Amino acid sequence: MFVFAFTTLFFVALHETIGGKVYAAVERDRYKVHVYDPDGTLIRVIEKDYEPRKRTAEEKDRVAEGVVMIINGERVMPDAQIEENAPCISGMWVTDDGTLWVRSSHGGQDQPDGIMITYDLFDASGHYQKQVSLACDGDAKEDALYFLADGKIALARGVFSSWLGMFGGSQGEDEGDEPPEMEVILYQMPSQRNIGIQFH
Repeated sequence: MFVFAFTTLFFVALHETIGGKVYAAVERDRYKVHVYDPDGTLIRVIEKDYEPRKRTAEEKDRVAEGVVMIINGERVMPDAQIEENAPCISGMWVTDDGTLWVRSSHGGQDQPDGIMITYDLFDASGHYQKQVSLACDGDAKEDALYFLADGKIALARGVFSSWLGMFGGSQGEDEGDEPPEMEVILYQMPSQRNIGIQFH
């Protein structure tokens, strides 16, 4: 399954088993997912009681680094007003069986040792099932997980720093600093050796 995520937090599931449905989380301060048919018909709204998470000062600085404009070939850093709270939903994926995996703003914070991200799981009808924690050798603040076909998960290292570098962010700007190294690790889920699943 392939899911493409835009910065506006629209997520499009392109898989024949779910008919190309569109999953959209457009209200950043609410835990709310709209599910549409390809013709734009609203199928359902998935909601969950949720307390938004306040950003730390470090997070605000990192977000501000990514607010960059290129004008006449010159990098310009505009004044940025960063929201106090992180978006309630920071990512979501739909697996082959129609299960919706939602990463909330708390999902990558203060996780136990060895746990990268905790997801909320909803069944194909939009009913909340449980939380699942994924254990792998990744950093939720720097790296990203991508759900692929056949139960595979790709761990992409250094995504955030590379994204900053694409826009001339401060990561790696100091003289002598090495550019961030990108690496992709492919896991098969579940795998007792590489990636663990904990149910809550």
